Amino acid sequence: MKNSKSYKLFVAVVSTVILSFTVMDNNHVQENSIKLAFVTYNDFGNNLYLDNISIGTRSSYDLELTNITGIEKDTAYLPETSSVKVLPTVVITNVGYSSSLDSIMAYIKIDEISVFDSVFSPGIIAGGVSVVRFDSISIPADISFTVNTWISNPVDSNFSNDTITFSSVYKQGFRKKVLIETFTSATSYSSALNDPYLNFFVNQNFGNVNAVKYHRNVPEPGNDSMYLENPVQLDSLRDYYFNFQVPTSIMTGQKILNAPYSVNSNLQEPVNSELELGVPLNITVNDTIVNGIVTADINIEITSKLPDGNWKLKVIVAERYKSYDSIPVEWTQSEFFDVFKKAYPGISGVSIPVNHGTYNYQYNFPVEPQWADSLLYTLVYVQNDYDRMVINSGKSITDTMVGVNMITDNITQNLPGKGNYFGQFSVPSDGNFSGFGSDGSGNGFYLQNFEGGFMSGNWTRSQPIWFISFRESGGVNGTLFGGSNCIVMPFYEYRVRGIYDTLFSPVINGADSDDTLFFNYAYAQYLSTYSDSLKVLISTDGGVTYSNEIFNKGGEELATAPSTTITFSPTGANQWGTFIFPLQNIFTDENEPGISPETVELYQNYPNPFNPSTNIRFYSPGNSNLTLEIFDISGRLIKRLINNEAYNEGFHTVIFNATGLSSGVYFYRLSAGSFVTSRKMLLVK
Repeated sequence: MKNSKSYKLFVAVVSTVILSFTVMDNNHVQENSIKLAFVTYNDFGNNLYLDNISIGTRSSYDLELTNITGIEKDTAYLPETSSVKVLPTVVITNVGYSSSLDSIMAYIKIDEISVFDSVFSPGIIAGGVSVVRFDSISIPADISFTVNTWISNPVDSNFSNDTITFSSVYKQGFRKKVLIETFTSATSYSSALNDPYLNFFVNQNFGNVNAVKYHRNVPEPGNDSMYLENPVQLDSLRDYYFNFQVPTSIMTGQKILNAPYSVNSNLQEPVNSELELGVPLNITVNDTIVNGIVTADINIEITSKLPDGNWKLKVIVAERYKSYDSIPVEWTQSEFFDVFKKAYPGISGVSIPVNHGTYNYQYNFPVEPQWADSLLYTLVYVQNDYDRMVINSGKSITDTMVGVNMITDNITQNLPGKGNYFGQFSVPSDGNFSGFGSDGSGNGFYLQNFEGGFMSGNWTRSQPIWFISFRESGGVNGTLFGGSNCIVMPFYEYRVRGIYDTLFSPVINGADSDDTLFFNYAYAQYLSTYSDSLKVLISTDGGVTYSNEIFNKGGEELATAPSTTITFSPTGANQWGTFIFPLQNIFTDENEPGISPETVELYQNYPNPFNPSTNIRFYSPGNSNLTLEIFDISGRLIKRLINNEAYNEGFHTVIFNATGLSSGVYFYRLSAGSFVTSRKMLLVK
């Protein structure tokens, strides 16, 4: 057991804008709960990003333990090993409006395996993020344990967000064989540039990677013979994955691999990440050919019950290598690998049991005249049709079968823009607002900055398919808080126009009429005829109804960056927008002055929003001097309206004139000795 240690540090600290300055005033606040819905409409335009969604009162000093990574939550599986070495990493966010002291400590404790460790983080500026790592930990298989992580800082004023606790167990499992499905075409220049590197990668990792190529009839003239052999099934696969361009490679049914494939890390790193852990299901496949009939004998072994879902066994016949001595003038390559031939009994597959056990399946199919039987093999995988996740795969061959040189010149990606390459897609049903869980925060300040993983904090989405719904976007961050993650709705890739998708927050408790909702968004149009949109709704009844529409923009009005025909990703602060909405427009304060209170009281200014003047009303009990000050959103003092002056008992009104100030949120603070209370106001010019 460790009691002390030297500093171990990997830190990312990012400057940001301050969100709030108010101090909770419980004397007159009416507490409520809200639930947010971010509703998108897809018009096959360009990408929309969201980040830094916050509500509530921000303290001066408030550190939040945002996330811990490196240890799987709940149940994970080992790849036929007896233990796993992990590197726990925590994300700490300064959600206060003052910089923290240089004395932040993070701790981890796992009693079941005698682990206790601590790590130091330097001070974090207001809104900044620090990432720190503990020493590596060896976790044995089949031992249930509880992870306790927490942070400490002498001036931290809010302890409710300083701890993360969860349970976990690593069970014995099987090695994963990573499935890579690629949409390609013999007439695509981009495919010709990228496919050779993918083929080389697959051959170099043949024991860990299973691959299949789905040929498409794009670009024009669409005369790819490998597509024309089986257009019905290939079109159905295109629809299943909402594919719109070639080349597109999808790993484990969910993750789109970045091009160009000439950059090895675009392939190796995501595959390595998948191989780190095991799975509870194993697949073995053996082929025999007798009298022109292939018999595929398939064994499925399940060591633990599969998660809930619609699990299907899917069987594909593929041709390992196909070459052409002469090709049409429109073709861009003549050698092809892992070519899809046919799915048996169809691309929908067959349902399988999910409980522990061993299950056998056998399929017979004839070798068709155009197939080279010596290069055929059977590829099998188990997929959850609900979210497209492939849990494992297997194939009937163990060697590459061919030895041709698959790398030619040093190439770069040249993906085309979106064109009229595609046929019609079937349209899935819209999402809805019902059936999602909730969770209360009750901390006075709520922040979702997506640094804790995309679906952390009980956020949910109506569309479960990862690559056509809201998903995490690494390396991109909004302006209100620091970090390196946000979420994106990939309209650019989502061919099915006219579909709604919704991102839901949990139920957020403790909101009141003093609070303000903030969030960052970024969007660029594809062309003026493509108008994606975002609508934000607020529910005050736990998500039963969403009667308050606070944001509704689309197309050019939604755009925060210039139109572009390449996939949009914000490259600077000037390409982000910030939306600010005072919740006083949703809630009403029930404690307006009717009778004289016994202590100092500060009331909401009126009018609000205002331009250029507003009235600030307060009550003085007449027993102390008062100071009334105005601050901007960064905490900078703008004006002192009252400077340590005595006021008689009773109600008083001071006029604040904002001539010369820019539009935005401002804060007014009333102090009387050790008593301080604040409120927000909105200047709109």
